Amino acid sequence: MQNIVIDTNVLVSALISPSGTSGKVLESIFVNENVCICYSDDIIDEYNKVLNMGHFKRYNFDTKRKKQIILDIVKLGQKTTPIISKTRLPDEDDRIFYDAAKASDSIILTWNKKHFPKKSSTLTPTEYMNKRTKIREKLL
Repeated sequence: MQNIVIDTNVLVSALISPSGTSGKVLESIFVNENVCICYSDDIIDEYNKVLNMGHFKRYNFDTKRKKQIILDIVKLGQKTTPIISKTRLPDEDDRIFYDAAKASDSIILTWNKKHFPKKSSTLTPTEYMNKRTKIREKLL
């Protein structure tokens, strides 16, 4: 089983463009029994806070879809207790994702890889989809 922590920017991107890479990645993760989304209370709070920010009103997010994505993460995912690390991060706001990923041995799915230490396991949604495609091709 592969554990994944999803950065908020992937959710925002999926809501802005549901048929784009982030939207496709979320859909594939929700139906893949071999992937577990790991989250903490702080991550869920961050999702709710950011997705309800005023400057996203211009995108007119589907309110039901927004709520459903977070509900699906909680329902299908695994709650983890982050281990607070002393690792310095380029963007301390991303600590909640980094520490949850460390505690759950997860890959961080993000569009901002530069916000995490080079030694951390991070993939962009595009890299994640390419990796999945290569694995499927090997199985065929």
